[in-house]
Amino acid sequence: MSFKQIIPFIAAFFLLIACGGKNDRPIKESVSAFMHENPNVVAFGSIDYNAILTKAEYKKIPKLGKILESEFARLGNSLNTETPIYVVMEGPFDANGNPATTYAFLEVTNQDSLVERIGAAGLFVEEAGDLKFTSNEDVAIGTNGNLAVVVIQEKEYDAKSVLAEVFQQVTGDVSEGKTNELLNKSGDFVFNAHIENLYATSNTSLEKLDEAKKQSIQKMTKGSFVQTTINFEQGQLAVRTTNFFSPELKKRMFLKKDPSAKVISNLGTGKVRVGVAANVDMLKIEKLMDEFAPEVKRNFLNSSTEAALAVMMLGDNPLANLLSGVGGLAVVGEPNVMMGFVPDVNFNVGIGKKGRPLFELWASEKGGDRFKYTISDTDLKGGSPNAGAGSTSLIIPACGADFGKYGITGFVDLEGLNIESFGLPRAYKAANLVKNITFKMDNDGGEFIVRSTNPAQNILKQVIDLYVKDIEKSISNLVI
Repeated sequence: MSFKQIIPFIAAFFLLIACGGKNDRPIKESVSAFMHENPNVVAFGSIDYNAILTKAEYKKIPKLGKILESEFARLGNSLNTETPIYVVMEGPFDANGNPATTYAFLEVTNQDSLVERIGAAGLFVEEAGDLKFTSNEDVAIGTNGNLAVVVIQEKEYDAKSVLAEVFQQVTGDVSEGKTNELLNKSGDFVFNAHIENLYATSNTSLEKLDEAKKQSIQKMTKGSFVQTTINFEQGQLAVRTTNFFSPELKKRMFLKKDPSAKVISNLGTGKVRVGVAANVDMLKIEKLMDEFAPEVKRNFLNSSTEAALAVMMLGDNPLANLLSGVGGLAVVGEPNVMMGFVPDVNFNVGIGKKGRPLFELWASEKGGDRFKYTISDTDLKGGSPNAGAGSTSLIIPACGADFGKYGITGFVDLEGLNIESFGLPRAYKAANLVKNITFKMDNDGGEFIVRSTNPAQNILKQVIDLYVKDIEKSISNLVI
């Protein structure tokens, strides 16, 4: 056989290696390829368990540290523990919030070692070519080369065929654009919601809309995502969301900003421990309801409740005529457990252009001696009888610096409180570590931050140390 005749065989050999057999591409590329042009993917993300364990300083945990270190080292013989676990969910979600299928992707360092560990766990490992797999009820695990896949479905399925299809998909073209960009985001936990596919796979009342409205939703959600990251940081737990919306969806967003935080001036006096405020465009909300959830508004207005009958009198856009979209609540005063803590509150509800008569009617019937209030053309302002007594101003703590300035804001200030005196159940002992909680949200995203009393140490380490000490104390108190 001449050299020219050998060349096609050599080319075919390398083509087979590239297109078939074991999977040897980087795990992130495999996951990206699996999602490529997959219309059923409604969510995806990653869990960086190595980063989480490192922040927990698990090796230093008394008694358990050595065991965990040994087990994690053994795990490293099978899996690349420095690579995150990637998770992909397919829709639709059922009534209980469970996705149709969940996939977990892990990078394998030694396939034989992994198979041995699976077998040692009492599971029977089958083989189909290069694929080695096992299944038990709704969970299946398969490995092929440097990739392991876990499949979870809430129904009976053929594990072999499902896994074979997955390993075929991971060899295809990788995703491009925003999907790939979001997949590259790092964090302890990263979760990406694919808004376009969530709608496309939904079996909710949206399916009852006429074709024109369905097409409008498809255009509005196309290429739209919401990314959420959860990170254990120095002195705080941080949950952050970022919205990646299409221009059409951005135009319909209804959260408003107010740098002056005018709502604060309508929340009375006192030292605020808990605050919640909202600033939304009621007309945009009502138009969204009319267009895409008309049955919600219709069911309310068709009910025989006093409120529904009254709102019907406000004409077109009754909700926007009733409410301005601005409002807030402030819990004031110092809790006293010994005296029986009943919080005092101040509140403000912004009134729409035609809403004052209804608010005056409701306030006269419902207020009684429980609240003091005043009503103007623009606001209902009130509070419990003793709220802010002895105070001439509203005192917002430092953690409430953004209060009232974004579409949704809030805080819980626990600084200086003796949380243990509240007698919380043991499971909630971590509340003793909390200094404050804050949250805010606008049309671009939001954040939820839990800050600890010790800003110099990772909050996960603080929580673990707290419960370890509690367990040690309980053991030492046992009477033998």
